[in-house]
Amino acid sequence: MKGCPFFSVENPELAWVLSLNSLKGTNRLTRACLLALNDAFDELARVPRPVIITGNEKFFSAGADLNEIGALSAPEGYEFSRLGQNLVNTIERFPALVCAAISGLLWHVIGGLPRHPPSSVIAEPPWD
Repeated sequence: MKGCPFFSVENPELAWVLSLNSLKGTNRLTRACLLALNDAFDELARVPRPVIITGNEKFFSAGADLNEIGALSAPEGYEFSRLGQNLVNTIERFPALVCAAISGLLWHVIGGLPRHPPSSVIAEPPWD
């Protein structure tokens, strides 16, 4: 996890803090990012403590990288979707609480429309 270009992990006393941080600040989920996130959650599960996932003040995550997806063949696209589903399953089975602290826009996966976070997500509105 050290030196990962997609996120950083901090280790405060009570919980892991995984902060998404891409170069352009949109925190797009590329194939490489999904693989790194899956590996990170496997590693964090060795010392099970709550995990708080954060983005930045503008974006939690813009979602899947549509440029990358557009260049994939059908079988590659299917494999990409399996990577995303594997991450969701890994988070669901994580041996401690996992939550998201959202203070930027959360983009709906289908259609790219900005949405308010669901009520089950801890959210800090970006509007002051």
